[in-house]
Amino acid sequence: VTATAFDGPFRGGSSSDVTAGVGTFTELDVNGNVDISGNLTVNGDYTTLNTTLREVEILRVDTNSSTAAGIITQTGSGDILNLFDGTTEVLTVLDTGEVGIGTVNPTVSLQINHGSPKIILEDNDNGADISIHNVGGAAVLSANSAITFQTSDTDEKVRIDSTGRLLVGHTSTIDTSTYNSQIQVMGTDADASITVGRFGDNGSASSIHLTKSRNGTVGNHGSGELHDNDVIGNIFWWGSDGGDYEEAARIGVNAGAAYTSGGTPGELTFWTTQANATTATERLRITSDGQVQIGGDSG
Repeated sequence: VTATAFDGPFRGGSSSDVTAGVGTFTELDVNGNVDISGNLTVNGDYTTLNTTLREVEILRVDTNSSTAAGIITQTGSGDILNLFDGTTEVLTVLDTGEVGIGTVNPTVSLQINHGSPKIILEDNDNGADISIHNVGGAAVLSANSAITFQTSDTDEKVRIDSTGRLLVGHTSTIDTSTYNSQIQVMGTDADASITVGRFGDNGSASSIHLTKSRNGTVGNHGSGELHDNDVIGNIFWWGSDGGDYEEAARIGVNAGAAYTSGGTPGELTFWTTQANATTATERLRITSDGQVQIGGDSG
């Protein structure tokens, strides 16, 4: 031992072992192994370690400071951080800052590779959470209540409520007396509108499709053929009476007869609401053979 000061019991022997109580050193250079059974306290601006920690039960950083508790600085070209579970690398931070979970070669700021990758964000105030999930290549965003899309952080533009309705321009559903539509667009000026456009150097047009099947399973046509006078689709006009919406007019399409694979006749109906009434009455019908009936479906 070479020291400018040494305070405490000292014992040497043929084995070159040294037992000391308290040692104060301006410099200590140990070339062999060091076994410390108690605590080790290091005070200084920095501590340099160039070694591999093996069979470490826990590595803990405990500090009471206004500066960062842990800093890893990579001045070379190697990865900044690699975390392993056994021999499997589970988290990687590249030298350029990309973070990979389940991949050692992330190509974006954060990349998660997993058999079923999922991110959960939970609100500790109420336990509600949202999740972003990759299911077979499909992006799945789920929430305990509504999903909202905002601009400027607080300016809500679109909402999907807890029942699945798509709301644009409003935060809650607005029904029209008898209909609580799955898609609702609201506004205070001309932007309360829907535009469907088609561009192409051809004679084809854009379109809106209204369909009807009697089969109760979505997408299934088995035994779904229409009966005579079944309503296939309607376009409604509603107006506020100061307390609610009431029907003003309607254009509808009915089946002109029972449907078969070889015949699907249709009839076009026009409805208006007369004064002192709140429901529309059929005024005109164009039948499947081109006849025009005025004043009711039996005119």
